[in-house]
Amino acid sequence: MAVTVTKFDHYEDMVLGGLDWDTNTLMLALFTSSFTLDTAETSFDNLTNECTGTGYTAGGEAVSNVAKASGVVTADPVAWAEVTVSARYAVLYTTATIDGVTNPVLLVYDFGSELTLSAIPWSFSWASNILYQLT
Repeated sequence: MAVTVTKFDHYEDMVLGGLDWDTNTLMLALFTSSFTLDTAETSFDNLTNECTGTGYTAGGEAVSNVAKASGVVTADPVAWAEVTVSARYAVLYTTATIDGVTNPVLLVYDFGSELTLSAIPWSFSWASNILYQLT
């Protein structure tokens, strides 16, 4: 499965501005194939077509063990113990208010096709556990 990543338009402003990788809570939420990506969107609260299903909580799961060193931000995979959903996208956002934006969205991961998960443990891993890297 090839996953593509898209930045929301304000991503760089958030990352280089008020986002504090050490203290802001990052979340990963799953969305159905009906989700329409609008890179101009700023807040998670305005997104529609989030997944629903057994073992999935609205708003998604927290990203754990976020660490920043030498321009690289790493994090553990995000795991669901047993989940039943059909998901096409995952959205990374923070539960903070940054530069006047509440719950700003950061990145969208497109799985390329819909994943049908039926009462199974499932996790989403970042490439080499790297969430963000200054280039």
